[in-house]
Amino acid sequence: MAERDNVLTDIAVIQAEHGDVKKALEIAAKIRNALGRANALQELATIKAASEDINGALQIAETIEDHYLSGLAFRRIALLQWRQGNRSGGQETLQRALAEVQSLPERAGTNVIALQEIGTALVEVGDSNAARQVFRQARQSAIRYDDEAYRAVLLRGVAKSQAKNGLTEDLAVWIKKLSPPAVKAWTLLGVAEGLLERAECRRR
Repeated sequence: MAERDNVLTDIAVIQAEHGDVKKALEIAAKIRNALGRANALQELATIKAASEDINGALQIAETIEDHYLSGLAFRRIALLQWRQGNRSGGQETLQRALAEVQSLPERAGTNVIALQEIGTALVEVGDSNAARQVFRQARQSAIRYDDEAYRAVLLRGVAKSQAKNGLTEDLAVWIKKLSPPAVKAWTLLGVAEGLLERAECRRR
């Protein structure tokens, strides 16, 4: 079944890239696996947005039942709107993306990862204050995970994203409060990784 769904996704994407989105949506609807279907729809929404059909892209994103993937679809659309010069529209769509990921349950870390993605997008569109709030939400959610090892991994990711995006003002404050030492160490590693990647990006 997985192979069949992958083939259908590839065909749907090809159809959309050639301008036949209606046919692409018909093919995507035949994908049996819900997650696979959501992934395909995310790709189709991105293709529509890239062709500057934002309304069409938003309509497709609205049909994605998985909140994580719908949130990321709205995020992609928002960034394309911004790059196309529609800044107010891009910021509005980012708020829709944020609403989607905020509805995710605190399970498996997908909410934390999605919030990091939204925070990064907010930095790109110049809304650093909103980005700080979103990263704070990601951090607070990660801290609530009971499993120490997984909590460390999630916090490392949050710290890395913040540092890479230049939002370092409060990092030392909240990392200082972390425990046990292993979690703090992993989080500090994330800061170092983020700063290194930021420096590398600036050199390019």
